[in-house]
Amino acid sequence: MPNTRLTHALAAVLLTGTLQAAAQELPLPNPQLRDWDKAQGGPVLWKTGLNGYLAEQVCDAAPPAPCAVKLSATAGRAAGQLGAMYHDLPVAAARARTLTLSGRIRSQGVNDGWAGLFASVRANGKVVAYKNSAEEGARGDSEWRPFRIVVPVASNAETVRVGAMMTGSGSAWFSDLKLVANGEGKLAPAVPGDGQVPPQPALPQALLDDDALRLPAAAVPGVRPDWRRDVLAHRHPIRSLFSEDFSDLAFLGPLLGDRRIVQLGESSHGVAEFNWMKVRLIKFLHEKLGFDVIAFESSMTDCDAAGAAAAAESPEKTMRSCLFAIWHTDEVLALFDYVRKTQASSRPLRVTGFDNQPSSGSGATSGRFRTMLEIVDPAAVPALLQHEAKLKTIDKDNAEGLLAYYTGLLRTLEQHRARLLAHLGDRPNQVDLAIREARSRIAFVHMRMVPAAEGNGVRDRAMADNLDFVLDKLYPKQKVIVWAHNAHIAHAPEHAESWKPMGAWLAERRRSELYTLGLYMGRGAGAFNNRRTYGILPPAADSFEALLANGGYKMSLIDFSRPQGQPDAAWLNTSLGARSWGVRAVQLVPAHHYDGVLYIDTVKPPQYR
Repeated sequence: MPNTRLTHALAAVLLTGTLQAAAQELPLPNPQLRDWDKAQGGPVLWKTGLNGYLAEQVCDAAPPAPCAVKLSATAGRAAGQLGAMYHDLPVAAARARTLTLSGRIRSQGVNDGWAGLFASVRANGKVVAYKNSAEEGARGDSEWRPFRIVVPVASNAETVRVGAMMTGSGSAWFSDLKLVANGEGKLAPAVPGDGQVPPQPALPQALLDDDALRLPAAAVPGVRPDWRRDVLAHRHPIRSLFSEDFSDLAFLGPLLGDRRIVQLGESSHGVAEFNWMKVRLIKFLHEKLGFDVIAFESSMTDCDAAGAAAAAESPEKTMRSCLFAIWHTDEVLALFDYVRKTQASSRPLRVTGFDNQPSSGSGATSGRFRTMLEIVDPAAVPALLQHEAKLKTIDKDNAEGLLAYYTGLLRTLEQHRARLLAHLGDRPNQVDLAIREARSRIAFVHMRMVPAAEGNGVRDRAMADNLDFVLDKLYPKQKVIVWAHNAHIAHAPEHAESWKPMGAWLAERRRSELYTLGLYMGRGAGAFNNRRTYGILPPAADSFEALLANGGYKMSLIDFSRPQGQPDAAWLNTSLGARSWGVRAVQLVPAHHYDGVLYIDTVKPPQYR
C-alpha cells in the first residue's frame, strides 16, 4: 500500500535523491542537483498545490519505474482545477542557463485533461519564461513514455520552479525525472526591468497550410452531424498568429468594410494566443480597412493621455500608462511598438479607453480634474486630491461622501464648461472628457456600493456611455476597434440572470455600425487576473467550443452574420453551454451574442512583464 503520509511532505521527491530516506527509493538521483543542494546548505523543501488531487509515493507501478509519485483526482475536485508538485530551485545555480526537465509519465482515465511537466522563471517580479506539456501531455490510458521541456533562465532570475502537474480526472504516475542545466548549451540573458524594451523575438511569418493547421481527429469532440456540416461549410482558416501577410484575413473585407466599430473579445484575459491574434487583427484592420482608433477596456483618460504621448515615450511606458496590469505582457507590448511606429505616418493608430475604472495609476484623470479646477476654483484642489486618494478604499463609511463629492464636481465642470472651453480653446475635447470622467467616477463609486452583479451592470452601462463619447466626441469621423472581454462585448448576457453587457447597449444604439467578434479556446492553460495559471480541459461534447473545434482547424473564424435559414444552421439560434475563462460554465445563443467567433484550439498563459 502507498505511504499516504508522504502525500504532503514528499509529493515531488522524485526530482532529487538527497531529501530524505524515503526519497532515496526513487530511481532519480542527479549528481548535479545534489551538488546544487549542498551548495545551498542542506535539503530542498518541496511543495504541492493539490486543489482536489491526492499525491502519493507508490512502488507498485509497472516497469520501467518500480517507484513513482502518483497524482489522482478526488471526488471533491472542482472543474478547471489542477494538481501540481513542484520545487523552487536554488536560483544561483540555474541563472544564465538553459534547463531541460525530462521524465516518464503514464496515465489512467485522464479523459478530460492532461498530465505533464512544467517550468517557470520569474525576474523583476514577473514571469519571464514558462513552459508546460499541455499540447503533448499524457491523456486517457497511456503506458510509460518520455516527456521533455526546455526553459531558459535569465541571468537575473529571482525564482525558478519546476515540477509535474495534471488536470482533469483520473490518475497519472511520474518517474525517472531529470533536470539538467545547459542541456542545449545555451545561455539566457538578463531580462530588462521597467522602462527597458528587450528586442522582440522573431515570430514565424509563414502562413500555415491545411496540413499544419488541421486538428487531429482525436482532438475534435462529438457534435450533431448536421451542425458539424454547417460549421465545416462556413469556417475560415486563420493561418497565423503573427504574419503580416494578411491574405488569410481577406475574407473579412466584405464583412467589415461598412462597419464603423469592430469589437474584439476574449474569453480570458490571460491567454497569449488571444493577445497575439488581436494584435494581428488590429494591424490588419488599421492597414487594410481604415480603422484608426483602438479603444481598450481600461481608463478613458489614462489611455487618452498615454496615446497622446505615444510618439515620445517608450512602447512599454505607453502600455503601462494605459492598461490594467492584466495586459502588461510581451504579446501586447508588440502592439504598442506598432502604435509608436505609426505616429509618424499619415494615419497614426490612436489609443483611447472606455472603462469607468482607474487602470494604470498614472494619475492622468486626477491631473485633468486639477487642471480644470485650477482655472475655475483653485481653492477646491486640496479636496479633489483627498477624494481621489479615497477611491483606493471605497467602503460603507466613505461611499456616500464620495458620491456626493463627484456629483458636485460634475456640476461644477458643467456649469463652467464655456469658461473652460475659452481657456483651453486648443484642446476643446479635454473639457468634455473631464466632464465624462466625472460621470465615470460617479459610476465607479456606485458600482462599489451595490452587490457585485448589480455593480457589473453599472459598469457596463458606464462603459457603453463612454464608448458613445469616444465615437461621437473624441473620434466622430473615424473607425474604432474595441478590445475587451467577451462578457462585455456580447450582445446578450452570459446567463438569463446576468447583467446587461456593454455590447447589448451598443447593439441597441448602433447595430448597423457594429461587428462583434468573440474569441474562444479549446484546451491548454491560461492565467487569471492575479496571474495564477490554471489548466483548461478539452471541450465537452455538444458544447459551443466543441462545435467550433469541428471546423477542423487549430484556428478558424466562423461568421454568424450570414443568412441563418438553413436547417443545419439551427445551432446558431440554440442555447449552448460554453466556458468563460475556459473553466466557468455559461450559456449563450451564438447568433444572439456575436456576429462571429474566432476559435483557437490550444492556448497558454502570456509572458507577463
